Amino acid sequence: MTAAMPEKDPMGLLDLPLEILKMICAALCLHCQETENVGMPPGYFEHDRANRQGVISLCRVSKTLRVVAQPFLYHSVLYQWIPGDSSSIFHTIIHRPALAEWVKKLDVICDVRKCTQFPSPEEVKEINETAKQLCMLPTNGLEKERSSWFLFELLIALCPCLETVNVDIQTWPGPSMLERRKEELGQQAVTTKLKNICFHENNPLSMGFNASVVTTLLRSSPKLQHLKFAMFISTHGHSVNMFQGKSVRTLRTIHMEDCDMPDKRYSRSFLTDLITHAPNIKSFWYSCYFRSSTQVTRHMPFPRMLGFLEPLKHSLVSLDIDLTRDEDSKRAENVVNRGLLKSFTNLEKLGLDDTLFCMHRAEPTRDPTCLIEQIPLKLKLLTLRIHEDSPAWEDLTMLGKYGGWLPNLRTVVVQTITSHPVDQDPDEEGTFEVPSHVNGEHLKELFNRNGVQLRFKAPKSSYKEEGNTLV
Repeated sequence: MTAAMPEKDPMGLLDLPLEILKMICAALCLHCQETENVGMPPGYFEHDRANRQGVISLCRVSKTLRVVAQPFLYHSVLYQWIPGDSSSIFHTIIHRPALAEWVKKLDVICDVRKCTQFPSPEEVKEINETAKQLCMLPTNGLEKERSSWFLFELLIALCPCLETVNVDIQTWPGPSMLERRKEELGQQAVTTKLKNICFHENNPLSMGFNASVVTTLLRSSPKLQHLKFAMFISTHGHSVNMFQGKSVRTLRTIHMEDCDMPDKRYSRSFLTDLITHAPNIKSFWYSCYFRSSTQVTRHMPFPRMLGFLEPLKHSLVSLDIDLTRDEDSKRAENVVNRGLLKSFTNLEKLGLDDTLFCMHRAEPTRDPTCLIEQIPLKLKLLTLRIHEDSPAWEDLTMLGKYGGWLPNLRTVVVQTITSHPVDQDPDEEGTFEVPSHVNGEHLKELFNRNGVQLRFKAPKSSYKEEGNTLV
């Protein structure tokens, strides 16, 4: 008779290999989860707070797990002005300098209107001493009223492994300290690992743009790859010279999300400055923010915007222009000329509104070939935003029937633009109703015959109330 084998104790968390433990921690770290998605989407901080609590819990399990998990706790750092507590993360890194090497991402949320308390004299002294060590101290030192404004500049200089910065550009009064460090140390002052920068606005009513702020971080990040603007772009007539005449050849993506460019001369100068000094751009994305008196298409129709991108027409791999929030986007001047998009020969991803390619509103008798005439041969993914009453649904049907000649097209994603409020997440995909005059299943069958998958996203609303767009 064979003796029964002794039962093994179940494997515990601490029995897992070190690499598996690191993977668990990385799954709870927003920095480790992100790729090119730079910025602060809705729910970002709630998600970050919940994930950080998970990492903290792991740190409390044992000394071994604390050693593994603690670096992930500091991968993403939030610098937020809270009256009486605005410098806490700064003090933590000053007194434990080893932590600075763990910081990979810095989020800056500031609102000077809420900052009614300033650092104590002892804190101001510590800030000045640190600034002096980093070659960032102004000639007359930092007064308490200004010291909090520049703490995050010190954090940028203190964290040598920083990869991503999300900064509220509106409440940064000026880049004096980082500029001083650059003047003193030259190339030693640059942040060699900084590759992602997002400039955003915390104050939706702000009316200005400090190009020198952008210049400072561009000069300090020679390996920048991803640049994102989510803000109101206007300097009330000031000239644009963000790059100071120097190209950033490492820059690969420019995303302008929910941007408002109300000034004709400045917006054109802004785009020219971007494109001229970023010759190796692979991805360009623009979406506008609705303001009743500042529609970008009123002074820069889509064909003109494409004109600014013409230097990149043989290098762009991804292009998405979303003007659904612009109430003037249905004007005939926004329709691109036949075949113009096809001249962007290396495009693999393309996102468009129907108002940018469909000529049927102005030419009702025209054959529904507006869409198929625009698609570059290398395109793999096409995203379309189509209004409920748009004749572009006929163009979509035509693409389904005769799109077989596009050898690389694999996926078409369609989103209905409705004039009514919607409760669904516009980025959600699944089975959604299409306008009553559209046979969604028939469309899917047409595309399937050519080996193309047709998917529908949740509807997006263009409903406006009291000058705002609700999406």
